[in-house]
Amino acid sequence: MSETWLLRPATAADRTPVLAFCAHTWEGGDYIAEVWDEWLHDPHTALVVGTLDDQPIALAHIVIDGEQSWLEGVRIDPAQRGRGFGQRLVQGCAEIARQQGATVMRLLTNRDNRAMIQLITRLGFAHCFDATWYSAPALDGPPPEPLATRDADELLRDLDAAPVLRETGGLYADGWMFLRPSAARLQRHLAAGQVVAVPGVNGWAIVANDGESERQAIILAAGDFAGLLHGLRAHPAARRSGELRVLLPPDGACAALAQQLGYAVKRPHRFGIYALAL
Repeated sequence: MSETWLLRPATAADRTPVLAFCAHTWEGGDYIAEVWDEWLHDPHTALVVGTLDDQPIALAHIVIDGEQSWLEGVRIDPAQRGRGFGQRLVQGCAEIARQQGATVMRLLTNRDNRAMIQLITRLGFAHCFDATWYSAPALDGPPPEPLATRDADELLRDLDAAPVLRETGGLYADGWMFLRPSAARLQRHLAAGQVVAVPGVNGWAIVANDGESERQAIILAAGDFAGLLHGLRAHPAARRSGELRVLLPPDGACAALAQQLGYAVKRPHRFGIYALAL
């Protein structure tokens, strides 16, 4: 008997069946329940489910940011794995992004997730770089100063002096998404009060939620990277939580510098960032 596969926008009624199969994604649980409502109601993103004979068996979240897109939350019902639905899901998401004007789709996956890596490699995704979380204890010191009056276009020009971008192909980590910075994105960070400077240090940085633990992380820095890594440990939010984090390519010079300045690997996981031209 033939089965009918359909990829469609998620609805509130999909929550229960989706969370039922997501409960078996990993032994430690899944974060989908925590982000379901946010993803479902965000008008700037697409939360989609794949159904088999009208029963939800797959999930994915697509973020469109101009000509770039980000794919996350890819899930397949464990009872339906190995039947090609993962390939249909990712291909369908790429087509949705393409129809909305994106020219590239990126995603992040744990480098230990061999099944996912085999799937996306088969579909034409190319490995860009790896990233690992580093963390350092907060320090006493002068607090960073917000740069609310800076011009976003000026900040964008400053990124020629952003050493991390040279190691990531021009991408920065906003939460779990690696995207290319733009004036519009920098303006949003300015409006949120996330762009700061350290007294006596040349340059600026964006300090924002790490997207995982509600702790603060350096997500972008331009200028004296060593000075910023040290001085930002006095950020008020870092002092409240006791630490400051940064997501860096583990084999690059920036990670080596961070470790010299007291940052250590937060967890031994390596995450791979992959890209598909649309």
